[in-house]
Amino acid sequence: MPRVLLVLAVLSASIFCIIECIRTDKHEVRNLPKVVWVLLILLAPLVGPVAWFVAGRPRRERRGARPTGGAVQRRPAAPDDDPMFLAGLDRTNDERRRLEAWERELTERESDLGGASGPDQEGPARDARDPRAQDGPGDGPVDGPGDEPVSRS
Repeated sequence: MPRVLLVLAVLSASIFCIIECIRTDKHEVRNLPKVVWVLLILLAPLVGPVAWFVAGRPRRERRGARPTGGAVQRRPAAPDDDPMFLAGLDRTNDERRRLEAWERELTERESDLGGASGPDQEGPARDARDPRAQDGPGDGPVDGPGDEPVSRS
């Protein structure tokens, strides 16, 4: 029975190390190329996994430890420290400024055409192309028969 447990322990360690070695990025593997580590683990099932754990496995950073110049990139602590977040704000602000400028331009064009109904104008705006907007007979107050406007003096 102890032999079976020893064989299972060696087999499970070898399988774990092979999977971990294959999944590890080739730039993170230490001391030997990735292919050599896989062959070592497969051909020396007792020594290979131990060697992988000791010398080949990438170092995991401990909590509170400072990076030693490796390729480890940490997320910023706050959004205002994140350059991606700040770039997104810049894009949003640029879009907002463009929309405001476009809105001002449209308002100026409408006021130049006389078709704008701004806050200082009363009543609905009349479009010059609208036939109902033209003044003609029958416009104004009618006080008597015959639809003639009556002047009040």
